Amino acid sequence: MASDLDAALAAEQEAILDRAQAERRNLSPAEESQYLVLGRLRRFAEQLTAWTAEDDDRAATLTERGVFSMTREMRDIAAQLAEAEEAARKALEARDLERAEKAMERVRALRAQLRREEDARMALDHEVAEAMARDRAAKAQKEHDFGQIIIKAGWDLHRHPVVTLPLAQALPTVETWRVRPPEGILPLGKDTRWLYPLLPSRNLDGATTAVEDFRQTSRAVTGSVERDPAATDEKARLNVAVEHVVEKVRQLAVVIPDIPNQVLESIDTAAAFFTGEGQFAVEQALDQHVLAQIQAANPASSYTGSDLIERVRHAIATMRADGVNPDVLVLSPADAAALDLTKTSDGLYIYQTREVGAASPLFGLRIVEHPSVTAPMLLDTRQLGVLYLGTLRVAADAYTGFSRNVTNLRLEMNALMHVRNAKAAHLIVQAV
Repeated sequence: MASDLDAALAAEQEAILDRAQAERRNLSPAEESQYLVLGRLRRFAEQLTAWTAEDDDRAATLTERGVFSMTREMRDIAAQLAEAEEAARKALEARDLERAEKAMERVRALRAQLRREEDARMALDHEVAEAMARDRAAKAQKEHDFGQIIIKAGWDLHRHPVVTLPLAQALPTVETWRVRPPEGILPLGKDTRWLYPLLPSRNLDGATTAVEDFRQTSRAVTGSVERDPAATDEKARLNVAVEHVVEKVRQLAVVIPDIPNQVLESIDTAAAFFTGEGQFAVEQALDQHVLAQIQAANPASSYTGSDLIERVRHAIATMRADGVNPDVLVLSPADAAALDLTKTSDGLYIYQTREVGAASPLFGLRIVEHPSVTAPMLLDTRQLGVLYLGTLRVAADAYTGFSRNVTNLRLEMNALMHVRNAKAAHLIVQAV
């Protein structure tokens, strides 16, 4: 089961961190790489678990709407999907990230294809059912309602075969007209160009109010490390400074007030819609918190080079001199567009124009377009720090607005972006 894989992967991540903590040291590059790989695999396992629950709900919906059998195309796609999901599970069990990514990509494509086939089948069944209902209603109207009206008007086949009556009497009352029920609430678009999903994370239990950590602040060697074995003078000294840090956890919370109870009861998808809106607001705040914490760490900056590509490469060299190796480049939408549209002296585009973001990767950096970033920013996500995430809690309060038939919906979670190494971030901005 994907849920068992998730638990096993989480345990392996915890073991890596616990081992380093027990030895009172930072993660080694190999451990950090392994931790990130396990994190990616864990997200895949969580996605498989979520899809399984989604499939159960989907099956119930299909049955409720009368889709009891699958077309041949749907059966073929479902069989391919089952094979792809099994391949993904085996890749996760083998801890093979490359195979898992390929398998998950195929699973996503097949799920989308199957969903389109199911939607098309439901739409067709719905259209047929509506047509049959209209035919039955028309027949009933013709055989019952209209007949009763002309009989009351005095119609008789032999004695009074022709009667005159207002057209309104021949039509059903407005209250009996068929009203099409809403299919759900159509949400506005959501800009999810976020940074936080790319950072290593750890679970945060509800009782934790602060994070305690030790981090090195300086390293300096006094004297010469190389010496004559027979020398009697003082040996070189290595001075290391370590600081104790305690950082308070932050709470991210939002309330959606005064939701009419009738809306929640009448529209099946209303609860999911409002929960999704609240979750989007919390995730936006979480992403802004991550950016604010990085900025608050006062990262270094540089602006060497005549264009963005040159400035990025010089900044990479600066970061490597500090012992960090950036893997992510965060750009504003304007800078990302300018990079994609970079031209040669002949006026030809450097990068392929088949898709947006063709400039990624650049010097091995994954380019992330972020709407809130103003200056380009390089990150070594493996050494930057840890994003502590609590559980997103959803609570409905139907009592405060009991006398008005409204419900308040609250969503909240605790989180903290703990920056361990400020040198793992670098801004490309002119000095003020």
